[in-house]
Formats: sequence, C-alpha cells, structure tokens
Amino acid sequence: MSGPATEGMRQQRLGLLAMYLDTLCMAIGFYMLIPLLSIYTISHLGWSPAIAGIIVAISGLSQQGLRFVSGIIAEKIGYKQAILLGVGIRIAGYVLFGLAQVPAGFMLAAFIAGVGGSLFHPASYAVYAVLTENEGRSKIYAMREMLSNLGFILGPVMGMFLLSIDFKIVCFSSAAMFLLAWVLTYYYIPNIRKPENKEGRPSTIRAMLETVLKDKPFIRFNLVTLVLWSLSVQLYLIVPIRAEQLMLDVSNLAYLYTAAAVFMVLLQLPIHMGCSKVLSGWQMLSIGAFFLAAGHLVIGFSAGIWMLMAGILIFTLGQIFFVPKMNEMTSGYADKQSFALYFGFSGFFLAAGGFLGNSLTGLLQEMASQMETDFKLPWIISALIGFTTAIFIWLKTLKSKVQIKEEQA
Repeated sequence: MSGPATEGMRQQRLGLLAMYLDTLCMAIGFYMLIPLLSIYTISHLGWSPAIAGIIVAISGLSQQGLRFVSGIIAEKIGYKQAILLGVGIRIAGYVLFGLAQVPAGFMLAAFIAGVGGSLFHPASYAVYAVLTENEGRSKIYAMREMLSNLGFILGPVMGMFLLSIDFKIVCFSSAAMFLLAWVLTYYYIPNIRKPENKEGRPSTIRAMLETVLKDKPFIRFNLVTLVLWSLSVQLYLIVPIRAEQLMLDVSNLAYLYTAAAVFMVLLQLPIHMGCSKVLSGWQMLSIGAFFLAAGHLVIGFSAGIWMLMAGILIFTLGQIFFVPKMNEMTSGYADKQSFALYFGFSGFFLAAGGFLGNSLTGLLQEMASQMETDFKLPWIISALIGFTTAIFIWLKTLKSKVQIKEEQA
C-alpha cells in the first residue's frame, strides 16, 4: 500500500529519528562545554564563584528569557527555520568562548549562545509535539531526556579529555557537534506548516499574546516550574563549588557527572513511564522538588567524594521526575496551533528561575567563602525552598482530589 498517507507516515518517522539524532548531537556539544565553564573559570583561570555563577546565569537568562519572542518567531517563520537559525547562532557563541580571554568576553559568548538556544528550543519541542499524538508524548519526551542524558555521559568525558589539551579545542569541538545538528535539521526535519486561525489565516502576534496571557492555569503552572527550575539548573555550579570547598581534584567531576548521566539513562524511561500510570503530573513535580531539595542538602553537607556522589544522584533523581513531565504538561496546555508559543512563553519563567538560582547561589557562596568555617546556610536555604515547594504542590493535588470527589458526590 502506498500513497500520500504512507509517504506522510514515512516522513514523520524519518523526522522523529532526525530529531532524536539532533537532540543527541546538541546534548553532546552542550555538555562537552557548559559543565566545564565553572570548572575552567574557577580552577584554571582563578575567577571567583560569583563570576562563574553570573556567566552561567547569563547563558540561562538569554536562552530562557528570549524564548517567548523566539516561540513567536518560530510560529511565524516555521519550526525548521527557527531551529536552523538558532543552531547557527549557538555555533557562533561557542566559537567565541574559545576566543575570549576575559570575563566580559565569556559573558558575551554566553549571551550569544543563549540567544541561539532560545530560538531552537521552543521549535524543537514543538516539532516533537507535532510529530506525535497526545498519548505518545509522555514516552517521546522521556526518550528525548534519555538521549539528552546520553549526551551528558559522553560530553563531559570528551570535554575533560580535550580540556587537558586546550580549552579552545573544547569550544570548537562543541561548535562542530552543533554544526552536525544543523546539517541533520536541514536535510531531514520536515517543514512544519505554519499554524492558521479559524478563518484560515496565520495567527497574528497580538492573537498569540492574548491566547497565552489569558491562560491562567498555564501561568500558575509556570510559577511553580520557575521555583523548580531555579533548583534544577544549579548542578553545574554547586558541585564544583563544593568540590573546591572540600579541596577535591576537580578533574574528577566529569566522572561524577558521567555516573549521574548513566543513572538517568538507565532509569529515565522506567521511572517516568511507570510513575505516569499511577501519579498525576503535579504529583511527579512534587516528588521531583523533594529530591532536588534533598540533593542540595546532601551535596552541601558532603564530607568526601562518595557523599558528594550520593548527593548528585539524589539531585538527578529529582530531574528525572521533573523535567520530562514539565515538558509534557506544557505541550498539554497548548493546542496544535501554539506549541512553540507555549514552550516559548514558559521560557520567561525558566529564565527568571535560572538567573535567580545561579546568581543568588553564586553570591551566597561567595559570601560564605569569606568566613573561616564551612558555612552551611546557602545549602539550607536551597533545600528549604525545595521542600516547601514539594509540600505545597502535594497539598494542592490532595485538595484537587477532594474537590473532584465532592463534585462526583
């Protein structure tokens, strides 16, 4: 049997496979460089944790903060075109990392790389949503996170090996992985037809803004993800900081990150698919918040490399529960005409969370480093925020269940 329907299914499968390969290439390129920024700037260049935190925060702020605008751009120019543009800009940012020699140069490179990410991230998640049905998205996004964490395994090891040669090689190799992703996108990702309104015309920017701004449940959802993201993004900052405090060999951190990534690859799909059958999305977010908070606490109170490793694994478990479910729930709030718009709008809140989490933690740790004792308050504050959020979300789910039972009665 052949025909337009069969050809469409073939292109859909090929496009999904290309998206998986895209995700893997981008993840390897990202994790080859970004986790090493704090290690390189703190340990090799001798810069302060505050500067390292600001560099990481700028990257996250530009990537997440511009995602709403980028989501609108993706809806107007097409998802494939937005991915190509964003990946090209990120390549330029990573090359600049290799050429920069002062903090201002690193900050500019972080901003440019973040702008590139802001363009291709909403469009990438939108393509995943378009190529799958509603009931299949839970598995698709979990698979995407698994591939991302496979890159987490390969990237840091490759990055640390190349760092022993020259930091420039790390940056240019990372850029090369994104160049490969650009080629895959150009040749194998299908052109997604631009969304149209009920009258058959492309949606206007004003209509897009009104759609998402009037969606109050989605805004409340993003306020919660803001807090969780502020905790989740700190892994590449707090682990090098704690390693320095314990006077550990920071060259071993790549192996700790690799162990965590293996942990995620092995458990991501089983945990996500199994728990999704018995737990609601909000309950999984609550469990994720609990493990993120516990991870912060264990890392902060670790007395050696093995306890630090335990803290990283606990932290990783929180990400397993939180990240794919957040993406699945975001796609659930959107309709077929607004996937990139909704993923882009969520970037505002993720940007605020990422910037506040990295910059404030960096500043608190900088203040703590001035004290003679091993000051624990920064770690305790992060843990309290996570535990409080976990309790708040869980109580919210219980209240919702009570309301449903009362309505049924």
